[in-house]
Amino acid sequence: MLKVPVIDIQDRLDRLAKHAQKTADMVKTLASTRADLLKVLRPDQKYVLEMHEMQHDGRRAGSRFHEVHGYCMY
Repeated sequence: MLKVPVIDIQDRLDRLAKHAQKTADMVKTLASTRADLLKVLRPDQKYVLEMHEMQHDGRRAGSRFHEVHGYCMY
């Protein structure tokens, strides 16, 4: 019979926190990059970008981010 937990909960929580921080950093980078792009686009170009995002996403910009990185951020 085992006398120690099969899963080290503290280690698991530490890894989860590290992963969450990495995710938050990536989302901040994505938001910042998109904001920089919007600053240089003309209104008609912004419209095209937003239409593209809606057609390929259905929710909001960046929400398919989890499909690329393998986890859900919402």
